[in-house]
Amino acid sequence: MIINQNELNSCLSGKIGCPHDFLGLHSLGSGIGVVARAFDPEADEIVIVDQNTDAVYPLKKIHSNGFFEGHITEQEEMFPYLFRSIRAGNDVEWFDPYGFLPFKENKDFAAFNDGTDRRPFEKLGSFPSLHHGVEGVAFLVWAPSAQSVHLVGDFNNWHPFSLPMRSLGSSGCREIFVPGAIIGQKYKFRILGADSLVREKTDPFGLRFEPPPGNATIIHPRDCPRFEKGEALTLDPRSSPVSIYEMHLGSWKFSENENRPLSYLELADQLPVYLNEMGFSHVEFLPLGE
Repeated sequence: MIINQNELNSCLSGKIGCPHDFLGLHSLGSGIGVVARAFDPEADEIVIVDQNTDAVYPLKKIHSNGFFEGHITEQEEMFPYLFRSIRAGNDVEWFDPYGFLPFKENKDFAAFNDGTDRRPFEKLGSFPSLHHGVEGVAFLVWAPSAQSVHLVGDFNNWHPFSLPMRSLGSSGCREIFVPGAIIGQKYKFRILGADSLVREKTDPFGLRFEPPPGNATIIHPRDCPRFEKGEALTLDPRSSPVSIYEMHLGSWKFSENENRPLSYLELADQLPVYLNEMGFSHVEFLPLGE
């Protein structure tokens, strides 16, 4: 076993702050080879596959919770790879979330940390993407006081420790790119706070959410239609009457066929018509996260 016991314990206990330093493929130095590590609680066996040569190298299961490690002396340098897991007798190939560079960098959040970023939703949340040629979803959350943050969701069967997120330094943000995650899957952030308490949180920058009581965030496309300048009618605030309609989006109206709250796109079609017919000039939303 090359990883030391403290590092292994931090991975297994969910207290790891920099998982990309331990998981994935890492060089051990000239003449020593490379080491590969993977954490897959559902796997019985794991091998790493060299995508250049199709060479296969087995990893040893060094902990019953699903932690694997392999010392590859035949390789001196890093190489493009994927993992192949044997789960319940079936082979599953997957790209390693810990083999990718960050989707965003610490410097990208300078304006956010200064309080001058007017479009933080373009940097935080979930982003279906093609990252270094691989399709998946990038997840970013601001958790400056957290000891560690794990991503849990449909894509990892909600395992609490299998997807620890990388810290982006002084920005306070955490990040991970999950190959194979797709639109429509649900997720939450599992946060170990400074008070050593664990809390599962929905994504405050999510675009779609599961109805209560689950309240998970749902991965949603980012290419939603936007209003352009000049499309909206303007009112002179000095002479126009004000009539405000206060409402809760989640309970205002339900889909007749699916028995669920209306989506934002459905609300965009129906709500303005209703407000106009009733003579309201403004609308006030109760907290959108509730």
